[in-house]
Amino acid sequence: VTIKGSLFNPDKPTDAVVVIVHGSQGVDERHFNYAKHLNSIGFAALVLDSWTARGIGKAQFDFAANEKKGARAYNLAIDVFRTVEVLKKQPEGFKRFGHIGESMGGGAAIWLTKPYLYSEYLKLFSVKPPEIQANIAVYGGCFERVSSDKFIPIPTLFLGGELDNDTPAIYCEKFAEWMNSRGGVASSVILKGQHHDFDAVYKLHTASRAENPSECASYIEGNFRTWEKTGEKFPMNAEGYRNFQRKCVRSAWVAPVKT
Repeated sequence: VTIKGSLFNPDKPTDAVVVIVHGSQGVDERHFNYAKHLNSIGFAALVLDSWTARGIGKAQFDFAANEKKGARAYNLAIDVFRTVEVLKKQPEGFKRFGHIGESMGGGAAIWLTKPYLYSEYLKLFSVKPPEIQANIAVYGGCFERVSSDKFIPIPTLFLGGELDNDTPAIYCEKFAEWMNSRGGVASSVILKGQHHDFDAVYKLHTASRAENPSECASYIEGNFRTWEKTGEKFPMNAEGYRNFQRKCVRSAWVAPVKT
C-alpha cells in the first residue's frame, strides 16, 4: 500500500520532525492540532493516514474485521519507519525523528521500542530501520505483556486519562515499569479527571456500537496467552486469538427488541 501524509514545516528551518499517527477512528482535526502546536515550538510534523489506503474507516466498530485489512498497531509502527525513511530524503534535511501515536497509534509507540519489530523490518525490507529519538503514546493500549519482552531505550512517554475506560491509564503506568525493568526508558503521566479522547474536538460521549478492549489485558508465555481478568489460557494461534477477543472485547451496541 502507498500511505499518504501531510507535512507541516515551522517558520524557521529545523532538522527535527515528528510523525503523528492516528487511532482506530482515523485522522481527524486533533492530529492537525498536534502538528500546529509542534510547528509553534519549532518542530516539523507529518500527519500520517494509515487507514485510507487500506480501505479502513473506523476500526473500533469491528476490530476483528478491520484487523484483516491491516488495522494493527504493528502495521502502524512499520508505517512510521517507512515514513521516516521518506523524510530522511526530503530537502529539509531532517536528522532527528520523533513519534506521537494516539490510541491505537499509542500501541505503535510500544512496538517502536521492541527489538522484534526491528528484526522483522530488516527481514521485510532488507535494511535496518531508522532511529527514533523520542516517542509518545497518548492514551495507548498497554494490554499485552510477553515473557520474553525486551525494549530499546528510546525515551517513551505514556500520557493517559484517569477516567479512561477504553484504554485504562493504569495499564500504561504498570507497562512503563515493565519496560524499564527490561531495558526500556519509559515514564507515565496520568491526567486527573480526563477520559479517553480527552484531546478530541468533540464532547465526551458514548460511541454507539464501538467495541471496547479495556478488559483485554493479557500475559503471553510460550504457546499460551493468559487473560489477566480470569486466568483463562488461550493457545497462541489464530483461533485462540479470535476466541480471546470474543470474550474480552465488549460492545456498546445493544440489539433492538422487537415488540
